[in-house]
Amino acid sequence: NNRAMRLNVQEIPITVVVDVKANRMRAFVPFRNLDGVDGQTIYRMMQANFDSALDARYAIAQGHLISAFIHPLEELKKDQFIEGLGQVANLVLTYGTAYTSGAMTFGGGDSRNLHRKLIDELLKKGEQI
Repeated sequence: NNRAMRLNVQEIPITVVVDVKANRMRAFVPFRNLDGVDGQTIYRMMQANFDSALDARYAIAQGHLISAFIHPLEELKKDQFIEGLGQVANLVLTYGTAYTSGAMTFGGGDSRNLHRKLIDELLKKGEQI
């Protein structure tokens, strides 16, 4: 019906749905069942939504964790669409580790300090090398 398509980015199956009447485009991947996901993980995902997920977002729907990029359709440029697909894939790939879309990090959030903490821990461990 020309309203949906599926494509793979880094072997991640992304579904794209468009609604011309509502002027919306949604690219998303349900990537994990919600069962067993603890509150700390959800908390970390919400931190990432503020500062390191950028245009893509973590979400929950129908019992699954989802990576999604939602944008007005008419205003969407080709490069924005491509970048949005990449961000959706990166959120899936970095779930459980960096929780980042791979673009930039907003300096006013928590993720930068958490990423720095990891680097500091690695440097400390590396002192023994």
